[in-house]
Amino acid sequence: MPYIKKSKKGEYKVSKNIDEERMKRHQQYLDKHLPAIECLFNIFQDKINNSDHVAIIDTRHKDKRALERAVSQKDIMTVLKNGDIIETSKIDESTYDVLIMSYVKNTTNYRPLHISAIFDADRDMLKIKTVYDPRSKEEQWTNSYTTRVFFK
Repeated sequence: MPYIKKSKKGEYKVSKNIDEERMKRHQQYLDKHLPAIECLFNIFQDKINNSDHVAIIDTRHKDKRALERAVSQKDIMTVLKNGDIIETSKIDESTYDVLIMSYVKNTTNYRPLHISAIFDADRDMLKIKTVYDPRSKEEQWTNSYTTRVFFK
């Protein structure tokens, strides 16, 4: 769907695709903010792996979805210990909405998993909102399930 966008110089530009523009802005945001958040999350992961005190809070929604989607607590901890933040948005100075991705081993192969969570770097806290297999919406992701192709 085409739409008209006004540039900073006051010029009007017709865009061919609203998703194309959204993805461009989204990628610019990630390029700017993701490295710093990844650094904070790596510190958090080190604390998990060293059994230091961190708060990992489950929600009822996450519990319900994990059961429906056959995701174990062990799978979730594997993602938290080894995963990478693939998307983020800032909520306030130290709190971020994050999407964490990793592969977990099942009986015969590896399964991609995404965890959507609120990460508070100052309080060493992660509140898990939901967990899902990105193959359920395969058209939204690249083959590696680390980059969103479009929003729905």
